[in-house]
Amino acid sequence: MSFRGIFKPWDITVLLVIVLVTHLWMSGEKTSGTEAEALRVVWAQGEDTLSLGTDTVIQRGSVVIEIASGQAAIISSDCHSQICVKTGWLDSPGEISACMPNETFIQITGSENTVDVISY
Repeated sequence: MSFRGIFKPWDITVLLVIVLVTHLWMSGEKTSGTEAEALRVVWAQGEDTLSLGTDTVIQRGSVVIEIASGQAAIISSDCHSQICVKTGWLDSPGEISACMPNETFIQITGSENTVDVISY
């Protein structure tokens, strides 16, 4: 069967338009205007707001938090489950990591929070 027997004349045009629109949509998603601006650290003794532009390591109680290259993570904790450490690096506004046994959580703040789930 030949190429012309499989496709109709406008099939190629429609396929190319779909590929172009998909490419533009996916490339535009990365630059949606959501800029991470700061790291909010809430712990039992208070609350701090730190710049993501300065690489640093801080300790709040037994929780160690690292800021590097515009990202933040809880890198060490004495809690049993280590879920806060396994969460990894946060880099988008709205992302949160929490160490509940040590009453500490971190959140990336920015110009626009992204929503991944809505529940009613």
